[in-house]
Amino acid sequence: MASYNEILSTLRQDMKDHIDPTNGYNYKPTIRHGVFASTQLEGKLPAVCFECYKEDFSESISNNIMAEMTIKVYGFIKNSGTNTDAVRSLAHDVVYFLYSSDNSQTNDTWIDNEIEYWESGAIKQTISSFVFDIRIKNDLLYTTLRD
Repeated sequence: MASYNEILSTLRQDMKDHIDPTNGYNYKPTIRHGVFASTQLEGKLPAVCFECYKEDFSESISNNIMAEMTIKVYGFIKNSGTNTDAVRSLAHDVVYFLYSSDNSQTNDTWIDNEIEYWESGAIKQTISSFVFDIRIKNDLLYTTLRD
């Protein structure tokens, strides 16, 4: 039974330690917890970010709470020209991490929807991004809600 802040901190550290640029985007991604625009991360790309935006307390028994966090996972990468393969590679490395034993929450994590991709910016300096949701199930004591 971990607090939400412990889960988010562990997810950040696991991503930081285990998402590597083996898929062709050349640099280890910056990992950030929070809400960021691509312009806030310039010079730190590629980047993978995440933020909990929904909590569902679906069941309560005594002092235990059965809860789920819905987390938006998104990332940004620079591309030159019109080739956007690198953003898919980055997204797939994140999905691979989520399913691997490197993710401490593997048994309690689900990908909640499809991966969406976007390209934006000037033709010479395109920033591509991806976004998808995951859910993490958690059993916790009500007293840890403030932790």
